[in-house]
Amino acid sequence: MKLIRLVTDNKGVFTSSFESDMLIEPKSKMALLNLTFETDFENININPSNSQVTFKSNISDNNTEDTDSIAGRVYTQAQIQEYYDAVELGLNSALSLELSYTNSTPALEEVIDQNWVFSMFKIMDFEARKRIEYRYVPFINPLVGGFATIFPHFRKFYTEIEQANLDITTVDNKVTTIKSLTTDSVTTRNRNTFAVADRNMSVGNGIYMARCNDIRDNSSGLEDNGFAIGLSEIPIPQSALLSTLPDIYRANEIRVNRTGENYKYTINGAAEIDSGIPAVNLNLSISTDVNDHDVMAFEMSDGNINFCVYQESLVGDYLNLPLGNDWTQSGTGTIERFDETNLGSIATYRRTQVGSPALEHWWEATSDTDWNIYTTGPPVQGQAVNATAVADLATGVLTIGGTTTFTPTGGAPATVPYTGIRNVFKQVAQKPGQKYYPYLYVNGGSASCIVDMVNITIDPYMENNDQWDITGRSNRTGEDNAYQNLINSTTSFVRDAIPQCSDALNELGIDKRARLTLNNQVWKTLGFSINGSGSGNVSDEQDIGEYVDSVARWDADRLPLVKDSDNFLVVSDSLPLNSYDASTGGFSKESQKIGKRKNILMTIPVNDNNSGLVEYESSTPIFIDINNASAVNQKNLNFRLLRSDFSPIVASNNERAVMTILIADKSE
Repeated sequence: MKLIRLVTDNKGVFTSSFESDMLIEPKSKMALLNLTFETDFENININPSNSQVTFKSNISDNNTEDTDSIAGRVYTQAQIQEYYDAVELGLNSALSLELSYTNSTPALEEVIDQNWVFSMFKIMDFEARKRIEYRYVPFINPLVGGFATIFPHFRKFYTEIEQANLDITTVDNKVTTIKSLTTDSVTTRNRNTFAVADRNMSVGNGIYMARCNDIRDNSSGLEDNGFAIGLSEIPIPQSALLSTLPDIYRANEIRVNRTGENYKYTINGAAEIDSGIPAVNLNLSISTDVNDHDVMAFEMSDGNINFCVYQESLVGDYLNLPLGNDWTQSGTGTIERFDETNLGSIATYRRTQVGSPALEHWWEATSDTDWNIYTTGPPVQGQAVNATAVADLATGVLTIGGTTTFTPTGGAPATVPYTGIRNVFKQVAQKPGQKYYPYLYVNGGSASCIVDMVNITIDPYMENNDQWDITGRSNRTGEDNAYQNLINSTTSFVRDAIPQCSDALNELGIDKRARLTLNNQVWKTLGFSINGSGSGNVSDEQDIGEYVDSVARWDADRLPLVKDSDNFLVVSDSLPLNSYDASTGGFSKESQKIGKRKNILMTIPVNDNNSGLVEYESSTPIFIDINNASAVNQKNLNFRLLRSDFSPIVASNNERAVMTILIADKSE
């Protein structure tokens, strides 16, 4: 029996040279007695120099490219999952709905055909390595289940047994309406739906919408007339369907009450906040085309949750003031100009004065002829008005406060027609790793509140998701549920404000090539060896639909550098051992074939490696046969300490690895 102690400070590579040869008898065997080493868990420092994320879902369409960033901070090994969540949010933040709004004319067949509306990124584990996956997202009616249409999904977001407080009706397996089962109105939140634990909304870019189909004033004067939609940050139990929805689930909520009253919203179950946005078209007896009615929505876009209302503008046919530049002020003769720079949330135009660069005023159109003027800004909802002006549509002259006038060059400018308005009255940042669970409740009675066009983009990575369509509008339930009727309308202003996704998204991917650009340091932390060097940004392209319809995948070729193995390998480089590796994947290089003979002396399991220190001691050493049919005079014994994918360990600085091995002959 021979005992040999080896020491190294060379990243787990043990080399030794003896003064005289060591005799290894035929058919000897070897065992590892003990091993101590320490790996270095790299702290990941994300800062402006390496945080950028750029994604282009179709390299042939510049409108499908967006850039965002990973949250800057230092991530330790103990925070590695937080790091992966932050990178995933950075990826999803590079998906935007900004260019998905129609503003086109259906009669001219002008449609938006961007393949990234709606879509999502996910970082997942695959064969012990990381995979970045980009996928189109299902756009569905969550209230229809079973074999509803040509391409149905098989599960819905509620069960009839628990849904005893709402009348949910689907006509011709297409348009679903929701209303109370009774005529009474309530201020409570006990008439609600969607409490299924494993159903959550997609992140990336997506939407959860509901339309005010027919909301009529019940004349109570109370907050009991409309309905609300919301996104909870924790799963909602089905028991919540039969009682007032607790505040703990109301992380994000929008509520409408009646025509003319402002929409209200709630954050984290706190008191409701006035949005400053009035409800416009709700009552079907007054606004007889339902496609003109207000639509409430939560948008997922650019890493944010947008609280939105899509509606017809209350103001139109006002003067396009920038077209009247330059304007001459009465009395002083100063030159005035209008533009659309730095408007904020409510201003229509900004006024500046030639020769007075510090002067900025903001003008808000309130009718075809009337304007509010703000001297500080950009102005926000509820800000005090500092002055007013009236426009003469025939001459274009603006009269401020009844005395001062602005006269345009060249006569009256053209007017701005009525349009659809996308009102974003609140925006909150998405949280890394957070799931969002939809809900809806109805306050109004059956005669005063009907809701329709309840559609949502679901998370395509939900567990037990085999029966869901994996992509796009191939499902058709979202399309059929009043959405396509709105998009096809030739008269609705609302359709000009709402996001538009392709009606053939499932087919759009097969000929699209996507490009993902990350900093090389970020690629490496995820286990990728992307072509490129240094610490700059590096791009990699993948075909969408090459392996799975509507999916693009980036697969790492090794373990993440910041994550050492759950187990390590001791491999002999000088003496052949009768040991093999029969794993099904996870090698750091493709050339290392599965099932190949490997001179593995021992695998070192690690139950808790957060500190990086590994101490192994065998009470009963396991001997592995040395493949030597005859005696060997050995002067060198060389070993390597490797990670589970056969890549080198990341050894701690200034730390030595110490190993003791035993060699026994056949008789011992």
